[in-house]
Amino acid sequence: MEQSNEIRDPVSLVEDNGVVLDSVYEGDHDQFQPFVGSGMVRLVDGEADHERVKKAFLVPLDHYGNDTTIVAIHRNSVSGTAMRARYNMFRYFEKTLSQKNAGSVNLKNSWYGASKEEISEILSYGFNRCSGPIGGDVSNGLGLYLSSSPALLNCVTSLTPDEHGLRHVLMCSVLMGKMEAIPAGSNQIHASSMEFDSGVDHLEAPTRYIVWVANMNSHVLPCYIISFKGPDFYAWATNQLVNVQRLSSPKLSLNSLMAVVLKHFNPAKKALMRKRLDDYRKGKITRSQVLRSLWQIVGSDARLVEAIKSIRVKKMMMGPSTCGGWSNLRY
Repeated sequence: MEQSNEIRDPVSLVEDNGVVLDSVYEGDHDQFQPFVGSGMVRLVDGEADHERVKKAFLVPLDHYGNDTTIVAIHRNSVSGTAMRARYNMFRYFEKTLSQKNAGSVNLKNSWYGASKEEISEILSYGFNRCSGPIGGDVSNGLGLYLSSSPALLNCVTSLTPDEHGLRHVLMCSVLMGKMEAIPAGSNQIHASSMEFDSGVDHLEAPTRYIVWVANMNSHVLPCYIISFKGPDFYAWATNQLVNVQRLSSPKLSLNSLMAVVLKHFNPAKKALMRKRLDDYRKGKITRSQVLRSLWQIVGSDARLVEAIKSIRVKKMMMGPSTCGGWSNLRY
């Protein structure tokens, strides 16, 4: 099995060295009963596994992690008939994929945000519906959408706090096998051929893992639930998108924007930004969708807005005859 640096086998964690509580903390029985009743056990604050999962969650949130408080982390104990059966099925398909793909199962860490009620249903009965793009973003096929760690901020943006002011995210192990890129706007519902096992929005730097409906309860194993309090991610996201759209008038060349923005980011984000612009040039997505995608790729980094502002300032300083050359910039 290809082991992840962030998620270990939940069975071995419980059986070997996982420090867990036999019941929830005093005073929060009702608060987390849906999770505990579904076979999850709460990790002790400060215990090694708790700190490892905490870091895996907070780091991708960038500076918003500083304003985010993790209230509880629950781990799948793989107890109970239903959960044990799902775990065994996950192991079975792990072996199947390994045989099919010359030893590679391509195990990934992934995130799925949902209400407390939906997560409880997933734990009890499994995933029972397709997810999809958030906020009107472009589709990449029909299936279960899981977020990669670099795209965790997108995952938490749409979450609504429960009656206790908490939001909840599932951290899952997913067997991706051989992945194929699903074009923007696609209505694909299964692999394009027997060669492939799952889909992603981009092969170079995926933000979405797409698990086809037939595989969503055999290839995805919920491992942890992170319950947290944090800033209003949705309000921030809306403000950032409005800022980007307001600042990005039709007169602003996307090439100009990319030429400035690409200087600031790592190779993975650069590759993904280039792919989005290529999709736009090929008529697969609109200009507005390019800008929305740029915001999602950049995440909480305010440098995108600053880059747009800098271009507008230079345009005003240089004048229309000079800045016309910006449209010829390439990455």
